[in-house]
Amino acid sequence: MIDDPLILTILIGSWVFALGVLALVLRWLLARRGRRQVAVSALGRDGEGAIQVPVLATFTGLSGMPSLFAIASNSFNPRLILHPGGLDYRVTFARSVNFDDISSVRIQTAPATTNLVFAFVGGVFTLSANVGSLSVARSVLDAFPELAAKQVINREQGH
Repeated sequence: MIDDPLILTILIGSWVFALGVLALVLRWLLARRGRRQVAVSALGRDGEGAIQVPVLATFTGLSGMPSLFAIASNSFNPRLILHPGGLDYRVTFARSVNFDDISSVRIQTAPATTNLVFAFVGGVFTLSANVGSLSVARSVLDAFPELAAKQVINREQGH
């Protein structure tokens, strides 16, 4: 048995600290899960035909490199809005791109993430948007046939 009050205080403090950290991590994970559920249900067109896609994060990558390697990211205030003829997005700065300037789109899945990856005509950069689920990614592409026509099918998608 531990008789020294200092050691006992340190042990109890360590346990309280560890439980506090665990509670914060669980709270963060549950909040993230809630954001994903909102993303699935929040797709809808506005009066001008635009869809504001709820994204968890956006990334800028380099063409030809795996999208795992991002040179810029935004999980604080990411944005992806698709409208007839083009899209608006924000990674570090807000940008607009016409669908004609998009060379390909692919859905990339990994554990706990689903990204729409856009490659641009003659560009060295790519845009990846973490949309949270495969159903959201497919719904976005289904909503804009001109974008879906540029989709590159990955083997892991299975269709």
